[in-house]
Amino acid sequence: MKFDLNYDDENFLDLMIAPEMRENPDTLHDYAGRLKIRNPALDFAEMAKAGRFNDMSDEDYEIALRRIKTVSSFFSNKPDANIFHILAESIKYILATDNGH
Repeated sequence: MKFDLNYDDENFLDLMIAPEMRENPDTLHDYAGRLKIRNPALDFAEMAKAGRFNDMSDEDYEIALRRIKTVSSFFSNKPDANIFHILAESIKYILATDNGH
């Protein structure tokens, strides 16, 4: 597999994970259907309901919540997603938000 990157003259625009010539696209599609990961935002919500964050300061909780929302966005805010989708979304996030440091 490879990343197909799309840039304009100044900025990163998008990327896709694509099969290389020797790879069977149907096999990769099958893997994508099987290799699912549960969105950690679901566990975070369960932990919050159970009071696991009650001792956390409001500021620290807001930071944790913001971070879990970012991770959840890699899942397109769905309960689960395939590993390839999560990888592509996380790389897109890094490329779109990195300020060169």
